[in-house]
Amino acid sequence: MSTATPSRFGIFTILYLAVGILVFLSIGYTVINKPVSIPANPKTVITDNTPAPLPQVSTSTPAEPNKWIKDSLAANDFMNRSIEFYTRKQYHECIALNLKAIALNPRLSGAYNNLCSAYNCIGDWDSAIAACNTAIALKPDFDLAKNNLNYSYSMKGSAKR
Repeated sequence: MSTATPSRFGIFTILYLAVGILVFLSIGYTVINKPVSIPANPKTVITDNTPAPLPQVSTSTPAEPNKWIKDSLAANDFMNRSIEFYTRKQYHECIALNLKAIALNPRLSGAYNNLCSAYNCIGDWDSAIAACNTAIALKPDFDLAKNNLNYSYSMKGSAKR
């Protein structure tokens, strides 16, 4: 006689469905909570059933379409990979990957914060302070970067003594 145990297939199916539901709900939340744009000129509101005029669209193609999107995705990949090196205490490799991420997307505040943290670990307080200041300038409510910045200042102060 065998005992009733959940099969691997059943567990993976449940996990797959749970992740799918979470993704669906998060996508639905962002779609529902998008701000509604109101036309600047109320005279452009159409009162009869005629279709609205189409906006003017540029027909010229950019030299590299979707370059910004590709660079942003690559920058996020570099930043995410840098965390692996950080957890393995390979701080110089972590720094190098975050610098690559920043080269592709200079507005990536998380990469600056990761730089700050890695610089803190190797004792480069001035570089850590500069990186955290940039992260906070890009994202003023970035509490983790503020904490890392405070740590950098405190360590820099105690290193001078």
